[in-house]
Amino acid sequence: MYISAVNWLLCIIAIFIVISFRTSHNMEAAYGLSITITMLMTTVLLFEFIRRQSKTIFAITFLLIFGFIESVFLIASLGKFLHGGYATLIIMGVILAVMVLWFYGNKRREAISSKDDYLTLKDYRKQLMNLSKDVDEPTFATNLVYIANMHQNYALKRSIIYSLIGSRPKKAAVYWFVTVQESSDPHEKSYTLDMLGTENIIHVTLYLGFKVEPQIHTYIKQIANNLVKQKILSPQFPKYAIDKHGNIGDFKYVIATQYYADLLNLPQISSIDRLLIGGRLWLQSHTVSPSNFYGLEFSDVIEETVPLFIEQSDKKKLVQRSIKNTIKKIQS
Repeated sequence: MYISAVNWLLCIIAIFIVISFRTSHNMEAAYGLSITITMLMTTVLLFEFIRRQSKTIFAITFLLIFGFIESVFLIASLGKFLHGGYATLIIMGVILAVMVLWFYGNKRREAISSKDDYLTLKDYRKQLMNLSKDVDEPTFATNLVYIANMHQNYALKRSIIYSLIGSRPKKAAVYWFVTVQESSDPHEKSYTLDMLGTENIIHVTLYLGFKVEPQIHTYIKQIANNLVKQKILSPQFPKYAIDKHGNIGDFKYVIATQYYADLLNLPQISSIDRLLIGGRLWLQSHTVSPSNFYGLEFSDVIEETVPLFIEQSDKKKLVQRSIKNTIKKIQS
């Protein structure tokens, strides 16, 4: 996705480098080394692309020829390291570390998560429908929106189901589950809907290009209005609203957050997994907050802290020592 903060960060780094080197002559070493590394990376990526086209012999031949030539250039350019080439390697190392932590941190977190960590939303449809009509439960929100990835067979994290109907059920007229997918078209803004055979449970999959700002609140309101016009969703008619003729009620968003401190309570995780997952969560905590990332800075948002993993360990039973001063019930 397109993130304007990243562009500004790159701008600041570029300005800092220009000011540090002062003249183009001093930047020659860093520039030459960066060009050589870029050429070598392009060769490796093109080799992988050709190999996936089932042209293995041609891909290996291409890699050997161009890889040899560019490796010679790289070895010749290593002498420029002390004359400014270190700047290229430092920037490359930082960016590579961020990418490795982010990608493999997600991979290892998903791999360690047990199957019991996911529940299918289909098993809880009836409860949510009954909860919406329960007059004894206070209304939490008219439209309750969870931004979370939904997997096959409507699988959601157990923590999301617990948030909905756990210790304090959240009653709402309509339950929204929003999954954001990145589209190959940089300007695409489209969506698909799944009503799960109900009138008030909606799974929305947004397909957004990387140049599209993820203004989730604007998109969800537009989808809700379209559903009302199509007579799929019942009008809500808020009692107090700026638009007297509006037919969509309030929205409350719930975003689940995790913290790397939770890893301290999981001694069975290996050191490398602890590094990757902890680094991934640390990066997330020091970047744009989820509410700002999804364009919800002016919306009603609740960020709930959930555990990294839900352990299904055997519960140890307490042994009762004694009971004192009890009152015996009189049997009639």
